[in-house]
Amino acid sequence: GLQAFLPIIKEPFDRNLALCLAGHVLEKLGSQGSWSWPAFLDMLLEAIKDADVWIRHAAVTAVLHAAQLPEFAPFADRAAELLHSVITEGNAEVEIAAAVLGRLCRHQAEHILDVDKHHMIFLTSLPIAEDLDLAGPSHELLFEFVQEEHSFFVKQIERICRVFLEIYDQETDALSSKICLFFLQLGQDRLRQLQPSFSEQQWKRIQKILRDANQLSTSSKT
Repeated sequence: GLQAFLPIIKEPFDRNLALCLAGHVLEKLGSQGSWSWPAFLDMLLEAIKDADVWIRHAAVTAVLHAAQLPEFAPFADRAAELLHSVITEGNAEVEIAAAVLGRLCRHQAEHILDVDKHHMIFLTSLPIAEDLDLAGPSHELLFEFVQEEHSFFVKQIERICRVFLEIYDQETDALSSKICLFFLQLGQDRLRQLQPSFSEQQWKRIQKILRDANQLSTSSKT
């Protein structure tokens, strides 16, 4: 099994294959496979900081599949710190690391020390531009934090506005509608307070979103 195999493999290709297998176990078996995690999870987490880019990517991808599982709670803080390092060091896996870190913060917050430090690095890593499979879910996750008036994110409205301005009309109609609602609920008075921090182009985009929001509101009443 993996427990016998992982410690003895040395070649990057073989290690990458083993980590992909571990990720497959996490993705397909979920909580039902947690009995097998002691065989590979420590080595999988260590691989997040490996020198080989493909090994790092395979390890981070595997954690993506485990992040929301209750049984992953004892590993959440360690995983969050490792992902934080990947992002701050500017490695190639920044986008996927940010997506996984956001998911960890969402599902394992009570098991992560200094979780707001990780909330911040997740937020400042957005928007996700290259990996479209991760972009939508990560931006939806940000909206969930905002919608529930999460104590950290209510203090970061300016940063959140910038993310939403950048992704508006770039993803699903549903998310664009939510962004319209976000700016509409902020209200003109709050937006005017924030106006000095926006460029002229950003301010024009806000006004467009507000017009779209009003149109949506009008059409929903007819």
